[in-house]
Amino acid sequence: KTKVLPRDRLAGVLREVALASYGGSITLHYDTELTGVRWEVDGEDGKVEETAVVTLEANGGSTDVRCGLLVGADGTARTLATAMEAHTASLDNGIVDRLTGNAGCVRVVRYHDDNRRVYKTVPMTVPAHWRKDVNYSARTQDGRVVLDALPANEDGDYCAALLLRADDEYAKPDSDAAGLRALVDDTLPQFSPLVSDAALAAVAAKPPSNIPRFRYVGPSLHAGATTVLLGDAIHTVKPYFGLGVNA
Repeated sequence: KTKVLPRDRLAGVLREVALASYGGSITLHYDTELTGVRWEVDGEDGKVEETAVVTLEANGGSTDVRCGLLVGADGTARTLATAMEAHTASLDNGIVDRLTGNAGCVRVVRYHDDNRRVYKTVPMTVPAHWRKDVNYSARTQDGRVVLDALPANEDGDYCAALLLRADDEYAKPDSDAAGLRALVDDTLPQFSPLVSDAALAAVAAKPPSNIPRFRYVGPSLHAGATTVLLGDAIHTVKPYFGLGVNA
């Protein structure tokens, strides 16, 4: 079962829990971007020690921060994973083995996307006799239209993702609302009545969102005792599944 948790609500919940539980130990930074990472590696007597140093940019300025523990949870941006890949590739095998516990280098495996899709979110409400705790999906035989619908609450409100090829005329912003209605009526007759004309007109008008190209990280997910990757930073998932939290 999946439920949609909007990003703004998720951010608010995480902030509240973080401050309530660790308010005396952490500092939250807003509108701050991780733009660079380097590792200072020292070794003697067969021991290897490293410190992660991150570059943070905010308000037009940059700051270097030294980290005892650096956790990469930056999702599809993968700034840290890419930096870890370059870092372990630059070291000799002996040092890499000691830093990764013999797991090998950090590598980001990237796949070519030969069927690029984009999506637009569509609000809809299912009938009273439909189950309201499951996902609904549909796909046309030719693959032009794909719909994934996820429950937003227990009242039958759903957030659906309408997936189209990037070059589809209805994937563009300010596309023809009447034409989109005709397409949905024809290809998704079971779902079309659940979407109002006003909602579909708004869908036609808004720009699409991109689906990230599939990548995954391995065989190692960490570099030494200072740096590790979590969640979407390791592997690509559909960005609209959970809209910030993947169940």
